[in-house]
Amino acid sequence: MLAVLIFFLFGMYQGGLKGYHLVDQSHIVSAVEDGQNFVVVGTLAEKVSHTDKTSRAVIKVKYVKIRPDAAFTKSSGKILLRVKGNWPKVILPGHVLIARATVQYPSPAAAPGAFDYRRYLARKKIYLIGLVNSPTLIQPFKADPPDFPDSYVYRIERLRASVSDFIELSLPPRNAALYKALVIGDRSSISPEVMETLKRTGIMHLWAISGMHLGLLAILSYSLLYWVLRRSERLIQAVNVKKAALLLTLPLLLFYALLAGFNPPAARAFVMTGLVIGTLCVERFHSAIAILCGAAFFILLFDPLIIESPSFQLSFMAVAAIVLVAPKLFSLLGGVDAGSEPATTKIRNFTLSIVVLTLSATLGTLPLLLFHFNRFSLIALASNLLIQPLICFISLPLGMLSLPFIFMDHPAASWLLRYGALGLDGSYSIAAFMSAPDWIELWTATPSLPLIVLYYALLFFMWIVIARAILS
Repeated sequence: MLAVLIFFLFGMYQGGLKGYHLVDQSHIVSAVEDGQNFVVVGTLAEKVSHTDKTSRAVIKVKYVKIRPDAAFTKSSGKILLRVKGNWPKVILPGHVLIARATVQYPSPAAAPGAFDYRRYLARKKIYLIGLVNSPTLIQPFKADPPDFPDSYVYRIERLRASVSDFIELSLPPRNAALYKALVIGDRSSISPEVMETLKRTGIMHLWAISGMHLGLLAILSYSLLYWVLRRSERLIQAVNVKKAALLLTLPLLLFYALLAGFNPPAARAFVMTGLVIGTLCVERFHSAIAILCGAAFFILLFDPLIIESPSFQLSFMAVAAIVLVAPKLFSLLGGVDAGSEPATTKIRNFTLSIVVLTLSATLGTLPLLLFHFNRFSLIALASNLLIQPLICFISLPLGMLSLPFIFMDHPAASWLLRYGALGLDGSYSIAAFMSAPDWIELWTATPSLPLIVLYYALLFFMWIVIARAILS
């Protein structure tokens, strides 16, 4: 634990020391100025995101031309193209394009708690926006096929695009936007009004790819693979089919994590699930907090600056709080009532689990929420209690089951999405009703670092007191 803490602190120090803007002379940010017109040649790196009137595309820059009479020069880095209108359908992730745009520097947060778009893009190593007035100013450009591993990354991004297009064609705009966020982690189409409703009711985390998604997929995959492997007597005699089924789930989990964009919560969930499966297969299971620290260590090895990401901090702190605090709260609130009828017991335990998990995650992430967003929903516990069952038992399972049918272009995909959207309709109706009063949300000033440290110290002290009370 001490080694992990030192690693975290050293990573934060190094990240602050280096900053985001140390780039070499070939980087596009060194070649252009704010408001300048330029022509760029590059590769479409990700699935294009859409809103009502604009499209946004991340481009890996190859060449840039800054004046009409100048020649193209080699360049590097990434730029975000913001296009007025629909993105050209013929240009897919991995394709090379040429575009004429105007330089714009991303805007910082306008007020405390507002979304800091400049910082968000900087964490993705994007420092410039290219404004494109018309899709006709973007044209395909011939180039050699991408090398490994980029070619496989682009294939995944194309699959993401195909899933997104299918969902948009199958559902009304609001449900399509919510389902894209729920299934492939694409929140770009959620309208500001819907986003604000989700934030005010404290259920935004339900639309982040996390352990809930990977856990559900792991259970479904393991059950299917174990059933298939048990059909062979020769396999049963030769190998441990339970361990084999567990190991075979890993490629499926990795594929889905990549399909979901491999953002910090998805990466954390995949690494943790992989570590759990590995320890089960070698029969050396350690504590959940050790696995959580291992997952953080592994992710930070590849991207140390991700430690500054709110998504990374909130994801890991929420899981840590659930692992450490939830068992104590569950015991304090009475645990399982074995004297009730089976159906009553299940309902009680499910309700108690949602309350305990939500309360634990809220206690663990509260200072970070206030630090990054300066806001906190006072009805998060009640809204999660009402909305989580609709998402966990209707929308998410049916949405994930639709994925293989989407890849096969089978009519069952549309049927599953339409029935899954019933849960989305119910969830949003409840959220809209609960978010109507003005008093449901608390806005605060940004807490200082000493105050955050004091909060966690007090939380740790309370955890020790409760643990001793349970044991006594």
